[in-house]
Amino acid sequence: MTFIANGDYNFPFDFMTYFVKHFYMWSVQTGTPNPDGVIRLPGRIFNFLVFMSGGNIAVGYFYQIACLAVALVAFYFFARHFVGIKDKVVCFVGAAFFAINPIFLGNLSKVGLVLAAAMLPLCLLAIKFAFQKRQWSLLLVYVVLLNLSLLHPYTFFVNFAVSGGYAVYLLWRQRQEMKRYIPAFIGIGVLGIAMNAYLLLPIASMGTVSKDVISDNVTPIKADYTALVDVSNTGDIFTGLALAKNIFLDFEFYDKVYQNVYFIGTFLLYLLLLALYLKNERHMSVGRKRLMLISLGAFLLLIALATVHFFNIDVLIKTLISMPGGWAFRSPLKWQLYIPLALFTMLVILLAATRNKRIKIAAFFVCLVSFVAMNGYQIVDVALRQMTPRPVQYFGALTTMDLSKKNLLFINSAECQRYVIPYNSATVTELNQVFISTDVQVKRAWADSIASVNLATYDYIMTCRRDFSDLLKNTYAYDHEKTFVNGGMQLYKNKDTRPPIYATNAMYSVDDVAAIAPYYGFAKDHHENQFNFVANETRDLPITKLRDIFSQLSAGEITEKRVQTTIPGGYESLAIKNDKLWQNAQPGEVTVSDNRLKGQQPIPGNSELSLDSQTSTNFTYQTPSYDYKNLIANPSLEQGLWQKEVEDCFNKDDSPDIAMKQTSQSSDGKAALQLESAKHIACTGPSAISVQPGEHYLLSFDYQSEQGTDAGYYIGFNDNESQSGDSRLTQSGKDWHRFSKEIAVPANAQQLRIKFYAYPESSGNKRTARFDNVNLVRIPPLQQQFYAVAAPKTDLAEPKNIESVRHDPTKWSIAIQGATKPFFLLTKETYHDKWQLALTGGKTLADTPHFAVNNTMNGWYIDPARLCDGAKNCTQNDDGSYDIAMTMTFVPQQWFYVGGGISIVAALIGIAWLARDVRGQKRTTQGRWR
Repeated sequence: MTFIANGDYNFPFDFMTYFVKHFYMWSVQTGTPNPDGVIRLPGRIFNFLVFMSGGNIAVGYFYQIACLAVALVAFYFFARHFVGIKDKVVCFVGAAFFAINPIFLGNLSKVGLVLAAAMLPLCLLAIKFAFQKRQWSLLLVYVVLLNLSLLHPYTFFVNFAVSGGYAVYLLWRQRQEMKRYIPAFIGIGVLGIAMNAYLLLPIASMGTVSKDVISDNVTPIKADYTALVDVSNTGDIFTGLALAKNIFLDFEFYDKVYQNVYFIGTFLLYLLLLALYLKNERHMSVGRKRLMLISLGAFLLLIALATVHFFNIDVLIKTLISMPGGWAFRSPLKWQLYIPLALFTMLVILLAATRNKRIKIAAFFVCLVSFVAMNGYQIVDVALRQMTPRPVQYFGALTTMDLSKKNLLFINSAECQRYVIPYNSATVTELNQVFISTDVQVKRAWADSIASVNLATYDYIMTCRRDFSDLLKNTYAYDHEKTFVNGGMQLYKNKDTRPPIYATNAMYSVDDVAAIAPYYGFAKDHHENQFNFVANETRDLPITKLRDIFSQLSAGEITEKRVQTTIPGGYESLAIKNDKLWQNAQPGEVTVSDNRLKGQQPIPGNSELSLDSQTSTNFTYQTPSYDYKNLIANPSLEQGLWQKEVEDCFNKDDSPDIAMKQTSQSSDGKAALQLESAKHIACTGPSAISVQPGEHYLLSFDYQSEQGTDAGYYIGFNDNESQSGDSRLTQSGKDWHRFSKEIAVPANAQQLRIKFYAYPESSGNKRTARFDNVNLVRIPPLQQQFYAVAAPKTDLAEPKNIESVRHDPTKWSIAIQGATKPFFLLTKETYHDKWQLALTGGKTLADTPHFAVNNTMNGWYIDPARLCDGAKNCTQNDDGSYDIAMTMTFVPQQWFYVGGGISIVAALIGIAWLARDVRGQKRTTQGRWR
């Protein structure tokens, strides 16, 4: 089983997986809407034919070669008929440079971008011919070319803006005559929109063009699309002029030995252009000079845009990004894609203007030397890394597993980077190749946010973090399944797996969605229920409310020998898991002690105390054996920093760009800690702290993180397993925030290390985090022991059986058998408000509450008696239960079918119109389009 792939470019192993990727508005692999795949449909029609006949390797070669061939042909005809170059050799030389140059080769792993950028010269040519010959059906060809540009929204916007500007220029110049063609323009506009109905209608149905809609992260991450501007650029003018980049390299432009050859080849071309211009300038026509100056201006502008650091161009780009749909411009490096058009337009103009035969031959020789020197090293690197089929080496075991209709959570972390680096990016490429070739839904989460994820809802979990083993095995029901990359990645299988669509008789709302595992354990042990939660209780549904009354324990709730908190009204009982406590209760007051006091009674394990739901209850935990002394020396850093030098907690190379200092911007006292990081993770902390094995401690501190999730912390122990964990903090802004966390010391640990982190942006922007007022006190085990509970009044029950069949990624059939009482119907498909539930062949369940479950899944509340009242496809059995046939569909797919039909009809009309114009054309050769 082999494949060719690098970076973002890959084909699945089988044709049907590739077909599904492009013809359905819901992605099987990511569990998100799929406008991205549908957008690429027109540009990959021929891929399907090649894939069916030759397989994934054949289509890989075909796609790359075909894209470069189209680029060559596009520029050849552009030079011949738009620029007006009659010399075919000159046109071919320019086309060869345009199709094969360092910029295009550097993006060959994303070769669709090259193809889309190559549509611009054809767009300009189609517009020119349409106005020149008054053959307006050619504008329909222009619409098709714009569709191909949609391989990426960035290339579409640029191609549309430039070619549209050219069309407006021609309209203005001929504005008097153009008035009589208004009906033709209206017809072109209607047909053009109709030809794109296959895409416009489903996207209109979803109601958004935001990139966030296709994110496969299970925890919300606020995307800063301006962050790449300061990183994804050529960095300096020299690198930009060298047609290279020094970041996000898919292929190497040169090595230390070859770099001088590369630079000689690149700048030799500039010397040639300068020499030819000085030689031929006086012979050039006004029109050629104008086009030459336009091309030169565009070239310099594109160099500046890709470099970013001139004339505050970064401000311009960030302003562009802030506009609707502006996320498409988030990477300034993409401006490089249009440099070849400007540069080699100048080349063909100057070569064509050269009249002296000997000088022209010498110029061709210099072009040959430049071409080979610029592209030689990169072509070899592309051949080795991209064009050479590779076997599945690291994740072959995944290809033999039955992952059909399963879901997998990949937990990413810094450890993954450390494990992957020794094996290079081939491991990531291969893993993505395997994932896109299997019928498995892959969701992703960062390790520092994993506590907010209900891990019980996944069939498999893959991670590089070894310290997740206890959580997955002991708290949840996972077994270790396989190991990959020499122990670098672990795969766990859920023993308590659930079908793709299932029912439950309990739904929970919790007060702290940042710590899900304890609630999962409580529901399983105390209520003997599956745990599924809704983040916000927005409907009057029979949901069980849970609250760990000490989940947000802070130092302010601790007084001498006691801990006090308030249970708000609305809760009917207090579940207590600890069976070694004593209690006495009276209206509005509950007191618990770990040492029996006068009048107190023992508390049986897993018991529930009644609460008055109409009022709040004061809860006191008396504990005379704790002194609550702060174990952190210099907690507000008034006596200076804990360490003299900042530590590097992600030492991946020799350029950390981190700093640490004492700052007067404090929350307590006159000083605080400030950490800064641009590349690595800056960290520091107090010396190791002596702790008691098995005891609990409360860590609390103030932090400030203005730019985003830049602050974090680390906790580590000196036990046999060296258990540790780190996490990002979530609050941002100029205000100080208080954070508290209960820590349980492992049984054989005597020391605790605390470190505070400043993370850089993933793009490399410098970020600052401040910390102050740090406290660590020993406390009794309070969290995950006391749960306030409000049970629903409605009696719920699961149906006897549920069977489901997936017909395609956007349609499921559901057969419910033996439903007697209301229940919650859940599906592992990611929540989207366009998922619709209906009785099969009957009414849509518009009145049935539809909501997000576990932050990711679809959930519906089903009342069978109400639903089946007079409805078809509901059968009431002799015992009073109901059998219900239902269909779950993703609504935008229906609009794709409708829009596809409209697009096909519009395309046939357009072809007929174009054929009529071609037959009626008097000129039989020049400018003919077939």
